[in-house]
Amino acid sequence: MKAIRNTTRRLSNFLDLSWGLLVLSVVSSGCGIPSLDISTLQGRRAIIDRVNQLLTNGQCDQAIDTIEPLYQSQFTDNEVRLIRASAHGCKAGINYFDLINELNLNSGSLSTNGGFWSFVTEYFFNNDQDILEDQFRSGWFATDALHAILRSGVVIPVEYQVNTDTTNVGSVLVQHRTNDSNLYLIFASMAVIGATQGRYGDPDTGTFEKNQPLTWTSTDAMTTDGCAYAASIVNMLDGLGEASEFTGPLVQSTLEQIVTAFEPAINQACDLGCRGLEEDGVTPSGDAACTEAAGVCTPCPEILRNRFSCETSTRASCAATGIIRYINNDPLGNGWQDA
Repeated sequence: MKAIRNTTRRLSNFLDLSWGLLVLSVVSSGCGIPSLDISTLQGRRAIIDRVNQLLTNGQCDQAIDTIEPLYQSQFTDNEVRLIRASAHGCKAGINYFDLINELNLNSGSLSTNGGFWSFVTEYFFNNDQDILEDQFRSGWFATDALHAILRSGVVIPVEYQVNTDTTNVGSVLVQHRTNDSNLYLIFASMAVIGATQGRYGDPDTGTFEKNQPLTWTSTDAMTTDGCAYAASIVNMLDGLGEASEFTGPLVQSTLEQIVTAFEPAINQACDLGCRGLEEDGVTPSGDAACTEAAGVCTPCPEILRNRFSCETSTRASCAATGIIRYINNDPLGNGWQDA
């Protein structure tokens, strides 16, 4: 418990924006609640305070509707982006402290026999398939905002930019973003992974292992949902690698365990996908589009962190198929197990 409390204090600047721990400073005047007018500083502050209050009350949809116009406006900034990510995180089913605690409690089973993949499926599971779809899509939108929370002075090369047609241009490179962004990216990515598996893998509700393999195993079969799922896995590993350096020892150990278990395997899966090979590294996948030389896609291509990358990049699509095949059937048994 002491380690968890220490970790909590270290994360306080970020977690103050979560719906459970928001510090409210509602602006008021003699005439009551100020107008939610984006064009004025007072109005923008009132919007932020209103969203914080809605998140505290667990009113996720209302919080999203309230922050979205400000996020899309010329007045957006890193604070607005993080609140937008928190609003969508609320709808995605993220509970920071509970998730951290559950990761620690289950740390002994996360890195073997598909334990991690079943864990996130169970944590984010809902019997209503429409709710699951809403959850992983909100995870996408949280990720979009997090990619745009940049360190001061960062200049993003064009090839690494995301959200390029918006007022929230971001970067797929983890070193361009703030610690808060990369920390929350872990949870947003887990929400996408878990809800997507729950939506498409027909999990057994006792073991949360899959009854249905994920279907995005070729470039022809790849969709935005499949690409976003693969992107979330590499985004999660990026966030884990960064966050483990500024968390307390208990959380750090759990995060490093996940990175150690899966980062080399996922990078290899990207490489095999780009080379047109099955997860055994020998059998041709039959995907004629994937003809890269060995090593080109390891580590996984940076652009794959963008959920739209498979639509424009054959390399990203091939790498994504490799990740899907790994999750379906890792030869070492560390993918998502069959029920």
